[in-house]
Amino acid sequence: QAWLGIHSQEHPEGGLQIQRLSPDGPAALAGLQRGDRILALDSTAITGLSDFYRRLWAKGPAGSRVELTPLRDGVSRKVQITSGDRLAAMRKPKGV
Repeated sequence: QAWLGIHSQEHPEGGLQIQRLSPDGPAALAGLQRGDRILALDSTAITGLSDFYRRLWAKGPAGSRVELTPLRDGVSRKVQITSGDRLAAMRKPKGV
């Protein structure tokens, strides 16, 4: 299933707040940072964690393209991300 390498929690004003990123994960490589607030997935507002993951996983396997709308310092933008393979990332030796 699609994986972006983010660990987040629901934000009280809507969307998700990124708490951690996998350093070599798709979201980090696309420029997302800890503290960014993800407002939308494919131009549709995110209503919570379960909504986000249900819609992300419905996109299909690793290699699927998604569009996130992160908010940083009061400015939102659209970011295209190609999802990765979580199992492959977990098997990758540290430091490689």
